[in-house]
Amino acid sequence: MAEIKVLSFHIQILELLFIWPKSSKSIINICFIYLVCCLMFVGITPTYWTIVSLGNYEIEAFLEASTSIFNTLGYAVAYYSLLKNKGVIEKIIKDINLFQKYCPSNIIQEVDTKFTRLTKFLFIYIILGISTNAVWKLISIDSCRAERGAKLLKHDPCGLPSRNYFPFDVSKPEIFWVYFVLQNLCALHACLVFLMASSLFLGLLAHISTQLTYCAHEFEKFNYQQEWTTLNKDFLIYVNYHRAILTYAKDVFRIFRSTIDVYIAITSVSIAIIGYQIVTSKDLDKRIIFTMLLCGWQTIFFLICNSIQNVRDKSISVSEALYNSKWTTKLDKTSLRLNIIMVISRAQKPISYAIPCIGVMSLERFLAIVKSSYSIFTILVTTTDMN
Repeated sequence: MAEIKVLSFHIQILELLFIWPKSSKSIINICFIYLVCCLMFVGITPTYWTIVSLGNYEIEAFLEASTSIFNTLGYAVAYYSLLKNKGVIEKIIKDINLFQKYCPSNIIQEVDTKFTRLTKFLFIYIILGISTNAVWKLISIDSCRAERGAKLLKHDPCGLPSRNYFPFDVSKPEIFWVYFVLQNLCALHACLVFLMASSLFLGLLAHISTQLTYCAHEFEKFNYQQEWTTLNKDFLIYVNYHRAILTYAKDVFRIFRSTIDVYIAITSVSIAIIGYQIVTSKDLDKRIIFTMLLCGWQTIFFLICNSIQNVRDKSISVSEALYNSKWTTKLDKTSLRLNIIMVISRAQKPISYAIPCIGVMSLERFLAIVKSSYSIFTILVTTTDMN
């Protein structure tokens, strides 16, 4: 049984960006961790000063800085989670090969190929979005300077990825270009870290859904006319198959819980703020940039909720498939009937992912969070119009 390299594209990108170190004690990795901490400090410090200095009288600057803080928070949690759980994630990715005992390898490969294609599309979208934002900020720098006074430009320069108020003069070109490069690198690295963290989670959920589908298929077409010893042995194999999938799903949810919980917790406010920036921005370039950000955020959020919902539905389908296998008419062994009833009873309890204070994640929860985002958006628009 040859080992299948699952999610290999994701691991390559993580290694390329030093997010997935080959050795946690290597000098290169230690230096890069310090560099990431410096990038976070470079990104969060001027954002904090933006809120303190401009937040009282510029609502747009306050909201843009708040979005940056949310993004940095998600970035830090995802990066720490990947580093902390690297060995466990490597093991759980390799453990997908254990399902080859029950499922044909070509099914596993097909799922991996399809999901890798989706991840590549999102990867290109992020590169395009960050590049477009950086270039467009420079192109529209003259119109931006016309709106801000000379005094403000010394501390809040135009051309950076987001509004930043520095407690010192950054109007000199050499200082500006250093911060321009650092903040764009920080933005790119943050987006890719979270994309890869969420893509690993989504990819593993895709494999779990596929295994549940195949398990349901095998239960439904199970042959109850076999000799008793063979029948009991084969049925036990599929029961162990089902147990292995349930255990695997619990491990995946446990490993990625911190990253997914933080992302979903800040999604409602972040989407509302981005929507507000789209509606209130007077410049076309800002509306396009914020629209791209909103589309990316909503896409990842929908994929997470849809994947969890899919796993939930597939886990219930195992119970339905086993019930529809006509075991009541073809099987006369009472002991095995009791075992089947126990499996059906267990399968009727769906695999679910719940977040404290939010609830069980599903497409219904997705709509509820989008609705709450719209409520926050409405409050922002109404409040600023009154002011």
